[in-house]
Amino acid sequence: MKKEPKLQFDEKYFEGEIREGFYVEPMMKRAWAAQLEVVCDLREYFEAYGIHFFADWGTLLGAVRHQGFIPWDDDIDLAMTRADYRRLLEISKNDFPEGYTFYCVGENEGMNLPFARITNSAKIDWSEEHLYKYHGCPYSVGVDIFIIDILPEESEERELLADITEMLLGAVHVCARKEDVSGILPQIEEMLGVTFDRSKSVFSQLLLLLDEVSRLYEDENGTEVTEVCYWIDRKELVWKKEWFERYTELPFEKITLPVPYEYDKLLTNMFGDYMTPVRGGADHDYPFYAKQEKILREYLEKEAGK
Repeated sequence: MKKEPKLQFDEKYFEGEIREGFYVEPMMKRAWAAQLEVVCDLREYFEAYGIHFFADWGTLLGAVRHQGFIPWDDDIDLAMTRADYRRLLEISKNDFPEGYTFYCVGENEGMNLPFARITNSAKIDWSEEHLYKYHGCPYSVGVDIFIIDILPEESEERELLADITEMLLGAVHVCARKEDVSGILPQIEEMLGVTFDRSKSVFSQLLLLLDEVSRLYEDENGTEVTEVCYWIDRKELVWKKEWFERYTELPFEKITLPVPYEYDKLLTNMFGDYMTPVRGGADHDYPFYAKQEKILREYLEKEAGK
């Protein structure tokens, strides 16, 4: 039985077009549609369990400025508070949308990102059922989920948190580059009173430790929050907790997305004059499916040559 898509698109939507001087190719349109389908499925799941989420970073900016994707953006960023994220971790152990995979620190050995990700497939899926559900996009697509954590009130504690997370994130980056991290580990062990198991993935242990440090103040009644891994490099990314206590809905392509009620303050802090488009480089290769596309092309060429 085919899984029915929740969204319907006119075929014209999938045509390549120039948006604000940037050409969006047909496959990117299908990838956008597939991601919107993922969001619809996840929203239904989140709301069934009372989990609040909202658009973040480029997706939030796109919702406010473009009422959809920024033309040169290719993914969806969501965020939730640490409390909602904890609830998601708990319920996902026993109930999770069929066909989806939840990648998160501490749960997936191969996880190499300091945030969570939910995808609709672990690999390219050219099946009729998959293409029908995800609007002709065979590639693995999903959403990134960032966590809003409470910052300590005292400046000394905040500086210490910054020092610790900067050290951990530096080690994470060394691992990501597949370089030798062994020289850094003793310093971390001494400072934090931990011991790394060298027989297991140090990368995974570092990410887990970084996550634990990021949520050190979750039970305190702090008034300011951030996404710790971004705050390390941009100390101005400090937001009032009250900004995330109410939400509103904004149009985003064919759907609407929840956004913080104080989205103007948040975007101003993140981007400054955010209503003026600045075409910058993404944090990843564009398009995100380039490697998958290469794999698929090589496979099809091989099959054609048989």
